[in-house]
Amino acid sequence: MKSTPLNIYLTVVAMLLPAERRDAMLMLIVILIMALLEVAGVASIMPFMALLADPQLVEKNVYLRQVSEYLGVSSSRDFLFYVGLATFCVLVASLLFKALAIFIQQRFSLLLEYQISSRLVKGYLYQEYTWFLGRNSADLGKTILSEVGTVVGSGVLPLITLVTNAVSAALLILMLFLVDSQTASIVSGVCV
Repeated sequence: MKSTPLNIYLTVVAMLLPAERRDAMLMLIVILIMALLEVAGVASIMPFMALLADPQLVEKNVYLRQVSEYLGVSSSRDFLFYVGLATFCVLVASLLFKALAIFIQQRFSLLLEYQISSRLVKGYLYQEYTWFLGRNSADLGKTILSEVGTVVGSGVLPLITLVTNAVSAALLILMLFLVDSQTASIVSGVCV
């Protein structure tokens, strides 16, 4: 049977126990939240840059004027400071959550490596005594550790990274099309 990415993905999912699948789904939810926060961080830069380019936009734009009045800010320079501070806070929160998401991904992959190794060792321990007579127990332990490490490090972790980056890229592209579909279409056409 030919090894395609879909077959590899299905094999990885088949290796997971129900509790591990639940943890994987929770990790996917964390990845989605992280991607949404990344989009919020990128989107928060746009109003700040617009205000930097035209500080009088506070008086021209109805929504910005309402926010300025709600905050009790009288000058456009003070309002620019608050918008910059809010942008900074959103970016820092996005980066902190991204660090948490990366920690969760690494923890998941290392725990998965441990759990698969444990299942293999238990499977070896339940073998008949005659099965062990022709095998070196040190080689069995080395094989378990190296093979499972290879499967998780070269299969599961890159899959997690692929999903994370794909979700982030898809949401960022969607945001670009929502903000300015014409420019996003032109850029997409040039890049392809």
